[in-house]
Amino acid sequence: MTITEKKEFLKEYTRSMARVQRLNHELEKHHAAALIIEPEIEHCVATAESIEALIYAIPNGLQREIMLRRFIYGETLEEIGEALCYSPRHLQRIITKTVDRLNVEAIA
Repeated sequence: MTITEKKEFLKEYTRSMARVQRLNHELEKHHAAALIIEPEIEHCVATAESIEALIYAIPNGLQREIMLRRFIYGETLEEIGEALCYSPRHLQRIITKTVDRLNVEAIA
C-alpha cells in the first residue's frame, strides 16, 4: 500500500465516524417511535391472550370449537358449517348464545 493509499485509508476514519453519528441519529428517531409503538403492541397481545383464555374457558366443547374457529382462526360460518355439519344460520345462533354468556366485562 502506498503512502497515498494509506492516507486515504486513514481518512476513512472521519467518514466512518460521521456515518456512525448519522446512523445513531436514525436509531434515536426509531427508538422514539418504538417507545410509542411497543405499548400498543403489548396492549394488543394482552387483549388477544385474554380473548383466547376466555374462549378456552368455555365449558361446552362444541361451543368452544365454534368460537375458536370463528374468532381465533378466522373461519367463516360456511367453513365452520361444512367442517362440523351445521348450517351457518344454526352456527350464528350458537355463537350468539355463547357470546351472551361470556363474562367479557371481567377481562375488558
